[in-house]
Amino acid sequence: MHAFLKWAMKKRFVDPDLKVKKVKVAPKPVTSLSIQPVKKRITMASKYPTLRLRILLAVTTGLRRSDIEAIHFGDIQFDRNIIATRNRKAKKLLHPVNE
Repeated sequence: MHAFLKWAMKKRFVDPDLKVKKVKVAPKPVTSLSIQPVKKRITMASKYPTLRLRILLAVTTGLRRSDIEAIHFGDIQFDRNIIATRNRKAKKLLHPVNE
């Protein structure tokens, strides 16, 4: 939003003296599944091996869906039980895989 307003002021779409008040939004609490719902999802996904693998990766490593979908075979270090991921903020992150 800040970048858009700065651009609009530069292009003279908005008065440069415009004052915008930032609104503080309370962070959402982090929720996690207990063991029973996780087991249920893994059982339901047993017909779909790719989905089951994605669920297992999310549960055992804490990876997000976008990180899981972006994994390449070369990102997996089998000898060290580590999966390397990349994102915009951090160049490269290593995630240990629990056995």
